[in-house]
Amino acid sequence: MAIQYLQTLVKQVSDAIPPSVEPLKQEFLAAFQERLSATLEKLDLVTRQEFDIQTALLKTTADQLKVLEEKIAHLEKSFLS
Repeated sequence: MAIQYLQTLVKQVSDAIPPSVEPLKQEFLAAFQERLSATLEKLDLVTRQEFDIQTALLKTTADQLKVLEEKIAHLEKSFLS
């Protein structure tokens, strides 16, 4: 999906280049793509699938924590009674 977005972005930039600088167009596009790729590589990004997996794991962990907290509260109550 990110690749498709980048290709669309590069096409939009390419289409915006006026015909008067057509000879420089390929050089510019190559430099633009290279710079954009380098910038994106520096970002700490994950795929949507990875994000969804981690979200599900976090929910499962939170649910388990809630159950454990309830068990501890019950044990404390029975121990202190």
